[in-house]
Amino acid sequence: MKIESSGVTFTGTCDVQTSECTATITAPITAVWGSPGRIQINVCGACLRKMVRCKKWVIPGTRVRG
Repeated sequence: MKIESSGVTFTGTCDVQTSECTATITAPITAVWGSPGRIQINVCGACLRKMVRCKKWVIPGTRVRG
């Protein structure tokens, strides 16, 4: 899925909650927009990196280092 970062960081819980999640309880998260329909997904940094590394999410114009 293609996503776009909102650039906004706030406190909340992660919607994704992978095994590496750092926001299963209230912690810093960011909002990203996913397609289709430009849905908002609140995600912690660890889950964002994991979703991009495993190629479930794609951020156009970025590269991920190993």
